[in-house]
Amino acid sequence: AANQLWVADITYIPLECGGTCYLHIVTDAYSHKVVGHKVSPSLRASESLEALRQAIAHAVAVRGTDSLDGLLLYYAVDALGHGVVGGVVVLGHAHRYAV
Repeated sequence: AANQLWVADITYIPLECGGTCYLHIVTDAYSHKVVGHKVSPSLRASESLEALRQAIAHAVAVRGTDSLDGLLLYYAVDALGHGVVGGVVVLGHAHRYAV
């Protein structure tokens, strides 16, 4: 079912001017829909957290705030804010970690 598992990723986007920007994205593993995103010139964790906050706001709007799952999502945001790190994919081997 939707909103049971989310997958986060950061993709770099080369710009014509020679610079780079980054797409911080959260997708729903079941529906493959984007539930949160942020385009930024940096790789700061705060940018990824903004995408995660969008996903949480979407889930709360869809499911309501009386869900235990919603509380668990807020704990996840708090954990990220304290340096908890998720999985890391080695460049060129993303297919090994596909959901």
